[in-house]
Amino acid sequence: MNITAFLYLPALTRSVSFRPYLSTPGSRPILQSVADRILRRSGAGRLVILHHYPAEEDRLLEALAGSRAELQYTPHFSELQAIASAARDDSAETFAILKAGIALTPADLLYRVARVHRERQSDCTLIPALPEDCSMCLCDAEPLQQMAQLADTFSFAGVEDAIRRLLGLKQVVGQRAPLQISCNNFDFHEAYSVTPQQLPVAVPLREERELALADAAVQQANQDEADPDTAAILMACRQLQ
Repeated sequence: MNITAFLYLPALTRSVSFRPYLSTPGSRPILQSVADRILRRSGAGRLVILHHYPAEEDRLLEALAGSRAELQYTPHFSELQAIASAARDDSAETFAILKAGIALTPADLLYRVARVHRERQSDCTLIPALPEDCSMCLCDAEPLQQMAQLADTFSFAGVEDAIRRLLGLKQVVGQRAPLQISCNNFDFHEAYSVTPQQLPVAVPLREERELALADAAVQQANQDEADPDTAAILMACRQLQ
């Protein structure tokens, strides 16, 4: 399956000095861990980092050193519109939409989710078990562009929000919904042999003080020499919480 992954870096005011996407949990740049999981371990064709600040490009490139990840400036301040715009010039049939916290999830996650997405012939695939800041969803090219056309009407917060709200609307109004999409959930618990109680409800990564949890979890997983293709880091987050 031809997949391009997008990571949208939300705009932050100049007064905010902490940039979550430049953080280094476990002393490794979080963007480098994202690139490793998506490009090397899961085999996506491209990883595109969408950002707003040309002045930050040198720092972003440094955080991505050694990877094939690409940087692309976007003028759009909506995740959905930024990704849909970038995807129009891409030949991929399916797109993975990531949050930076995907760096804390199993290294082979995208590979496994893509396989389920293909087997079930879905338009979209969600992973409900993952904390919001560690989430990922898959969406095929056509429904992604259709959702972008509806964005002004529904004020979607992002791609995953658009999918969930359209599915909810479909349940209410049926065939009269503005977009008919097929969506499946990836069963993270079964795939990685974990229970809901072993996973954190949230792993916030938006403020500097919140980084301590992710940093400690990554270090614990490294000390235990945990298999990267397991939920070891997320389970360590839960234990530390």
